[in-house]
Amino acid sequence: MSDTNDATAADRSRLGRWMLVVLLILLNAAVQALLVAGDPIPGVSWWFAVLVLLSFAAVTVTVWLGCALLEPLLYDGADRRPARLRLLVWSAASVAIAAIAGVIVPALAVLPALLAAFVLPPVARGSKAPSHHAASVFRRHPVRAVITAIGGVVLLVLSCLAALLLGFFITGWLAAGLTWVCFGLAGALLVSTTSSLFRHSMNRPSRRGRIGEAVT
Repeated sequence: MSDTNDATAADRSRLGRWMLVVLLILLNAAVQALLVAGDPIPGVSWWFAVLVLLSFAAVTVTVWLGCALLEPLLYDGADRRPARLRLLVWSAASVAIAAIAGVIVPALAVLPALLAAFVLPPVARGSKAPSHHAASVFRRHPVRAVITAIGGVVLLVLSCLAALLLGFFITGWLAAGLTWVCFGLAGALLVSTTSSLFRHSMNRPSRRGRIGEAVT
């Protein structure tokens, strides 16, 4: 009976976190729509720079809080604040790299976004070596990790195509808002999948550890 209650509580908690993530995505989409409501013209001006910084800040906060909700910290107390700050730094860096890649070649933004989906869950979990833990996912679950990576590329590409198609039928602030909803939901689904893989890899001992247990 207690196991059933625990499972129900976990499901409710997961649903509640997902509702908050969706709310974050909608809020970010609303902010992005407001930023283009006046149809700003790209150029070298302080006002356009402010709009770009506000857009960057909104996306960064969405990624930061979204990852924190989808992959809660392992520990409490004094370790919580530095871990959250690390996640904020990694989120900002991921958004900046993806944005720069997208400006150079739009298709290039898929690669840093995919890498961030594997690296950010360990950071959100409190890891100080997220790259090592992201690599461990491929070592311990190679098939599932590769399938997730391929599926992530397909999902992100489909999001880009959906945004492109929206541009043919809807323009202005509404198109911008719907585009960011597509990107946000795709990113949340991808991070949720990689988070699940990361948790499984943490619970499963490495091959070396299994051999050591067999020997002892």
